[in-house]
Amino acid sequence: MRILSALLVVAAVAGCAQSNSGASTEAHGPREYLEPWDGSPPLPHPCATVRYRSDRQISVRRTGGLYLNHYQSDGSAHPTVVFETITRYTGTGARDYLAEVRRAVAACPTIVRDPLTYRYRIARTGFVGDESFAIAESVRERYTEDSPWIDNTYLIIVIRLGTTVVVVHDRGWEAHPTRPEEMYQVGCSAAARIRDWIDRL
Repeated sequence: MRILSALLVVAAVAGCAQSNSGASTEAHGPREYLEPWDGSPPLPHPCATVRYRSDRQISVRRTGGLYLNHYQSDGSAHPTVVFETITRYTGTGARDYLAEVRRAVAACPTIVRDPLTYRYRIARTGFVGDESFAIAESVRERYTEDSPWIDNTYLIIVIRLGTTVVVVHDRGWEAHPTRPEEMYQVGCSAAARIRDWIDRL
């Protein structure tokens, strides 16, 4: 799985992501990929439909799950999971896909699923690549029936470089989202790896 191995590399992209949260009590621990994802790729679908017209222009798509382990100052570990999907399009498919997702966020800022209510908005734009934006997916949820309800926000980062798109989708851990600054770091690292991924197709 050379593609997944390549995705392990963490690269810095100048001006891409800056933390605004100040000093942290956590340090990034080992990062390793889970098995390749065989189900439906975790992609942004603010509306009820899970298909876009640009899907007809998909050339190849791969998804992997990234497990990140954080070591707290007290020595304990806190994991989180992020999914990364890389898609190469033909023609104008990549550009069309980003436009379609942005229209979906505008058209469906709120949707109810099983039976949680999700809210979507564009949180940031233009931070890396030819085009990029981050979608804030907010939901009131709880980990178990006995757990308290929590208002959480997960980031979905969408980046285009030429005809290739990478989507970094936060799934967090036990109803705890990944920190936003780390999500931007993972997204920027993904953008830096796209050319290498293309060379390995």
